[in-house]
Amino acid sequence: MHIYERGFQFGMGIGMKLMPASKQKLVSGPGSLTEVPGLLAEQGLEKPLIVTGPRVSKTDFFQRLARALKESGREAAIFNEVEPDPSTDLIGRVISAYESNGCDCFIALGGGSNMDAAKAAAAALARPGKTLQQLGGVMKVRSKTPYMIAIPTTAGTGSECTVAAVVTDSKTHRKFAINDPCLCPDAAVLDADLTAGLPSHVVAATGMDALTHAIEAWLNRPYHKRGTPRQCAQAVHDIMMYLPFVYEAARAGEKAPAVTATGDPSTGAPAAAETQAAVTATASVAEEAPASVDMSRARQKLLEASYLAGQAFTVACVGNVHAIAHTLGGLYHIPHGEANAVLLPVILEDYGSKVWRPLAALVREARLEHLLGSTVPQGSATGALHTEQNEHLAETLIARIRQMNREMGLPETFSQIREEEFDQMAAWATKEANPLYPVPVIYGPEDVKRILRQVSRI
Repeated sequence: MHIYERGFQFGMGIGMKLMPASKQKLVSGPGSLTEVPGLLAEQGLEKPLIVTGPRVSKTDFFQRLARALKESGREAAIFNEVEPDPSTDLIGRVISAYESNGCDCFIALGGGSNMDAAKAAAAALARPGKTLQQLGGVMKVRSKTPYMIAIPTTAGTGSECTVAAVVTDSKTHRKFAINDPCLCPDAAVLDADLTAGLPSHVVAATGMDALTHAIEAWLNRPYHKRGTPRQCAQAVHDIMMYLPFVYEAARAGEKAPAVTATGDPSTGAPAAAETQAAVTATASVAEEAPASVDMSRARQKLLEASYLAGQAFTVACVGNVHAIAHTLGGLYHIPHGEANAVLLPVILEDYGSKVWRPLAALVREARLEHLLGSTVPQGSATGALHTEQNEHLAETLIARIRQMNREMGLPETFSQIREEEFDQMAAWATKEANPLYPVPVIYGPEDVKRILRQVSRI
């Protein structure tokens, strides 16, 4: 019956609806990276710590940012050692870099790991008497953190607008989240030019991560605020619409000569290979798609969809997909987006009839009929559809998710999962999910193990 969990979620739902809207400043559009010095000037800040990883720190846009800061009279300190699934030890080094350089703010530049590392360091700086493990959970920080600008270079994590930082315990390898409104970055810069040179496998994994955020948030109805369904639906539509094109463009760029792989990095102009890919991308979206796609616009739409999905799950939370994916990342270092991509259709199918109606409603609200090739009866997005029609639409959406995974070369299973670790993984996943996530079906340890057997073929 799960009376305790549903009671907790009922109370949380009331609290979520009363939670004030984010006051984050959003700067969006190609070339918006140049706005960063002005954002710092508005706050009177002089010494940022740029938190990033080794790949990003070698890019042209990183050099442009450092140069723009210097020209504005700001000498940034740089921490460029972030790795996927940032650990508590690594975050300790970020804190040391911030303090030893006398910094007064953060610039988090990169994917979700880079932003999570900066956010976790900011949480620790705000509560110097607490360990990161003690700050894990909900509302454990409750103090003002240093000013932060988040600049995503992938379209997926949404960390630039969320209140969470996901951290891996260096000793136990357990992933845990620090959740507190004070962790939402003060400003977000969405510049699609920064995503132009991403490898195709990164485009695929991060895009499916964003899709998982939007779908899980959609299903978590008890926590919705007025605008949450719209955010979810728009994000799902734009990801399913544009991700195949952006992925195919990235693949075409990898096959083309290096000089034309990503177009002009200073302007974000698409390469010839990208333009051709825009025309020949996945046939399944051809009915709704224009004859050709402006790749700069497609990347911007994907980046903004990731942001919308991040806003949605900040309010509505994620679900069992993420709870299990975090265990796979912590134990086996499986990329988070890849884990979500594999788990999402498996768990949606496992939910069965509990999600037929809400998934059918999502198909209608997100205007996915042409993308899925489905004929949908006219009527209210949440109106009375027959059970058979709901089931058909839900199964069609799940099938399309699987098709996207296959077309983008994502795996169906993970060979590295070990059965002897099922008990530990089930304990971690259920601890994360329950009672916080208002999922359609509450999973116990045996449910988690059943899913693990499916995705490991054990």
